[in-house]
Amino acid sequence: MKKRRAVHNNVGPHPNVNGASLFLWLLLISIVVFLLITGFATNYTLNNIEEKALTGNKRNLEATLHTSHAALEIWIEEKQHYVKSFAQDPRLLDLVKQQLKVPSTRSQLLASGTLKHLRQLYDTKDSLSGFGFMLISLKRINLATKYDANIGAHNLIEEQRPDLLKRVFDGETLIVPPIKSEIPIQRHDGTLIPIGYPTLFIATPIRDEHDTIIAAFAIRIDPAQSFVRITHIGNPKLEMISYAFDADGYPYTLNDDGNSAIGVKATAQHI
Repeated sequence: MKKRRAVHNNVGPHPNVNGASLFLWLLLISIVVFLLITGFATNYTLNNIEEKALTGNKRNLEATLHTSHAALEIWIEEKQHYVKSFAQDPRLLDLVKQQLKVPSTRSQLLASGTLKHLRQLYDTKDSLSGFGFMLISLKRINLATKYDANIGAHNLIEEQRPDLLKRVFDGETLIVPPIKSEIPIQRHDGTLIPIGYPTLFIATPIRDEHDTIIAAFAIRIDPAQSFVRITHIGNPKLEMISYAFDADGYPYTLNDDGNSAIGVKATAQHI
């Protein structure tokens, strides 16, 4: 009888199959590791670029703010100096004393010959670079102005920023942040400033020979014509710059084309 040869079935993986599976796993792991490294490197690079960009922008903004702030300080100091010097002019004091003697009614103030001399004296002061003035009594009445429309009326600063006018009568020389104009005013170039348009003032007390404050003197400044140029020093390429706020929190802006506008109500703190 012939013996049967035992047949053994090899159920284990073929060597080639094992090698292929290992290669695929190594390839998959390599791809995952590569993607992780690439992602990390990309993220690091982008973060580094972003950080450098932010640092550069911060330096530029700080330089812009520093330049603008320095220019504004110089502008304010010059204006305050001019106004204070004018308020100390003996000719102005004599005229103020005369105007104080006139009854504070509109008709009598307008008929006063002193009004004409006050206007003439103001017009000689080119260094003031204003486009109007107000002589304000202790009762907050306009005793003299460049324009007839507001003579004898309750003072504009008193109506909108009484706290600042009180400080002037207490002895300070102040710049009054933008408040709304009460009358239409014509600029030097002939264009009209409508009612409600923001206007700036620099106000100072007028003292007599005994150092007693007897009135206040304020010059009116058109923001678009003078003040806004200072803000363009820092960064003249900006298309629009908000540079001041009125008492209601509305920013006053100047577009790149020179047209002024009132912006939407701001959330910034009032000045």
